[in-house]
Amino acid sequence: MVGLSTFKEFVLSMLHILFLSSPCLQGTSLKGTSIAEGECPGLILENANVLARYASTCQQNGIVPIVEPEVLPDGDHDLDRAQKVTEQVLAAVYKALNDHHVYLEGTLLKPNMVTAGQSCPKKYSPMDVARATVTTLQRTVPAAVPGITFLSGGQSEEEASIHLDAINKFPGKKPWALTFSYGRALQASALKA
Repeated sequence: MVGLSTFKEFVLSMLHILFLSSPCLQGTSLKGTSIAEGECPGLILENANVLARYASTCQQNGIVPIVEPEVLPDGDHDLDRAQKVTEQVLAAVYKALNDHHVYLEGTLLKPNMVTAGQSCPKKYSPMDVARATVTTLQRTVPAAVPGITFLSGGQSEEEASIHLDAINKFPGKKPWALTFSYGRALQASALKA
């Protein structure tokens, strides 16, 4: 992939990575890991390597990669399970980025907030979500990463904003700029009107 000279070649190489990768990825979202896949470390590693190849190719072509290893909120898992799987995913992603010699200072991370599954009977406070999210990031994301832009992850605009506020207010070392990259969450109310 080194030395791609045109944008067309870059796009074709991205399509190759996304659609012609290992058959292990079939039936799996490249951006999303379900909690059930947390039981299959091979799928997590394969997804992490695809993201790392994407990031490396972006940087080789002067593009800042936004690395998006989303853990999907589907299911009834609790906050502890979501934290464990998110930590596995992020650890695998940063190992793969290192293995592919990706310049971390030239990347952005776009992860999920650590939240319980959408069908979880237990409801957690914004501070619980903040604690789980910040702890996960501290354990897995190098300080060299300049910024983290959170996905809304199926949360409402209000819930996602409250959680982001709690994450930013949570005490402790957070060497990254923390912000949002919500699409659906910010459009949901307007689309309903």
